[in-house]
Amino acid sequence: MSQPSVSVVIPAYNAQSTIARALQSVADQTFHVTEVVVIDDASTDNTIETVAEYSKKSTIAIQLLRSDRNAGPGSARNRGWDSSNCDYIAFLDADDVWHPRKIEIQVREMERNSSFSMSCHKRIVSVSHSFPRIDDSIALTRELSLNDFIVKNRCSTPTVMVRRTVNERYKNEKRHAEDYLLWMEIIAKHGNALFIQLPLTSCTNPIYGGAGLSGSFTAMQKGELDAFRTLRQRGQLSLGKFLMANMWSSLKFVIRIADHYVFRGLRQTVSESK
Repeated sequence: MSQPSVSVVIPAYNAQSTIARALQSVADQTFHVTEVVVIDDASTDNTIETVAEYSKKSTIAIQLLRSDRNAGPGSARNRGWDSSNCDYIAFLDADDVWHPRKIEIQVREMERNSSFSMSCHKRIVSVSHSFPRIDDSIALTRELSLNDFIVKNRCSTPTVMVRRTVNERYKNEKRHAEDYLLWMEIIAKHGNALFIQLPLTSCTNPIYGGAGLSGSFTAMQKGELDAFRTLRQRGQLSLGKFLMANMWSSLKFVIRIADHYVFRGLRQTVSESK
């Protein structure tokens, strides 16, 4: 019996300093990846040249798609996703890296749990991208429901793997919380997601307060509210859950602002005074 095929989709915008590292983390996988699709989102640096140079010595097939205009990561991922015919699609960001056994473990769990259309796992936030020791002999999995996602986005994009049978896609014009909306749409249509309780991805940016799109608090807040509104309009959220989701999201927004601008500043002041 042949092993499942896996396609890795990587959007890249001005990622010349990190894209080779991300690609190498795919090449280092213990499970052979069928293809990598890199979508250059109209970079103004040498991202394209860096990918082309890496491809010359790569042991995996790398397809490079170029965009004439910057359309955002969601649109770029859709383009890469649509170009693949593999059994599984895994997403990676150009500034993040995977544990060498990430694909092996995730495919294994998806094959064992065939009723799940989507899975994700824990991640770490680190600039060194060093992983703790992985002992998957005691790895636990659990289900994530739509209610779990109403509380917060449980799946960071570089941890997600979906089956080819998933027809939902990113909302092309959406640039904030576009992944959050997609995960909830998939779960609303296909059932709960599978969560693997192992840290198999190392991310550069935290969920909020970091560089890039995740660092814009107001835009992310609007993106979350838009996601709930979209689900409500499609009849995938009851009125009660919609109202609760909006209130909780607004409270999280206040907490995040306080944590970033007030409490973090106080912690830094205390640290400097020691």
